Amino acid sequence: MKRLYLVSVVILGAASVKAGVFPDCSYSPPPGWNSAAGEPVFVLSQDYPTTDPSPSLEQPWKAIDFRQQPAAYMQAVIDYCYQGNLEVEFRGQDNATRKWYHAPWLHPGTNGREFTHGLTGERLSRTRELADTQSNTFRNFAVGLYNAGGGYTIGRVWADPNHPDATKAAFPEGTVAFKLLFTMATKDKVPYLDGAPEWIADTDRSNDANQIRNNKVRLLQVDIAVKDNRSSEGGWVFGTFQFDKSVAAPDPWRQITPVTLMWGSDPTFTPANYDPAQGHVPQESWINGAAPVVAYRSGLSQSSTAPHVLG
Repeated sequence: MKRLYLVSVVILGAASVKAGVFPDCSYSPPPGWNSAAGEPVFVLSQDYPTTDPSPSLEQPWKAIDFRQQPAAYMQAVIDYCYQGNLEVEFRGQDNATRKWYHAPWLHPGTNGREFTHGLTGERLSRTRELADTQSNTFRNFAVGLYNAGGGYTIGRVWADPNHPDATKAAFPEGTVAFKLLFTMATKDKVPYLDGAPEWIADTDRSNDANQIRNNKVRLLQVDIAVKDNRSSEGGWVFGTFQFDKSVAAPDPWRQITPVTLMWGSDPTFTPANYDPAQGHVPQESWINGAAPVVAYRSGLSQSSTAPHVLG
């Protein structure tokens, strides 16, 4: 992953909206859904900053050399992302510490934002991709948030919601985005997910609007993206955490372990060059061999039926 996109899918002409009023999702909660009683209803965080916030953006990770201390760098970033968001279930507009913002136009279609948490459909986890006990595929769903730097850029690009200006899509230094990825995989199929935070989500869109269909989804991973000019290419640093029940933490959201951090693409490195015994490994990324999914996949034999490539 070398670029950060404002949206995954943009459907222009399908709808038009007034400036500053983007749809939350493409349909209303079904009758009987009681938001007043605490049943969640997604609201798009779209009060985008109108002045460049980059001079005042906090960047605690800047004190850490990600090439020498990748895990510490990732921890500083995730602490920043979690601060104030854990208390409000990641409703970025309600964060009392700093506001966070959603990308618009991710609502159309059956894989678009669902009404409880704004989750969108992601690619499947293939059979035995996550664990040897995973005997079938599982669907995944995600929601992402941007800090003020990202929100400022999104607001500039979509100042006219029906005519985006891609010339304004440069993110300022200090922009951070993170994505919560949830799965329908169960703990009996993927044991390290035991105890993972769970949300309910409208993962099965019913043809009958009066029928509520909600399933439990559980946290699988958290992705981070940081605009950091110390990176080798493109100005971005990307990382991934995964849920890991073995991590000792008082809050399940904190039971995550780093999987990888990438600050370049090692353009001249190929699989044929890979020889850890000789020190021939990628130089612009770090992989945590202790992460459960890495440990599992590192032990795969050539005869294994598990997919040998992630993604």
